[in-house]
Amino acid sequence: MKRLWMPVVTVLWAMLPVVAFAAPDADLWPAWQTHDTSNEAEIDHSPWQTILDHHLIVVSSGVTKFDYAGAKSSSRKQISDYLAAMQSVEIDGYSREQQMAFWINLYNAQTVAVVLDHYPVDSIRGINISPGWFSVGPWDKKLLLVEGRSLSSE
Repeated sequence: MKRLWMPVVTVLWAMLPVVAFAAPDADLWPAWQTHDTSNEAEIDHSPWQTILDHHLIVVSSGVTKFDYAGAKSSSRKQISDYLAAMQSVEIDGYSREQQMAFWINLYNAQTVAVVLDHYPVDSIRGINISPGWFSVGPWDKKLLLVEGRSLSSE
């Protein structure tokens, strides 16, 4: 009975090269490294915060969910307007902190928009809009255009 862990460790060890091969490259593209440390301007994310304030529900301690069913057409319009505004931002000219907040908020808002566009769904993985035979979910679909770069939520 003591040797049952050996096959599991062997299988996991054998899979390590496959997992390492599938991992994204840690090197950033030069375009993603551009920033301006002297720019103290802040990007206005208050429209997104307003949406979150209206539709986030605390379901238990530390667990918050977005109320997709409660998001009305006005909220969908607000999200669309926020995404359009964010896509017009020249993000390369902002500080690293502002860029990080920008990318996190943009990703989250686009994810909510995709789910709302296909609501009701059991899982975001059930939204099959990505190109390719082996794609699962919406992450490979190019949905955003920032500084001339067509982006997916990948």
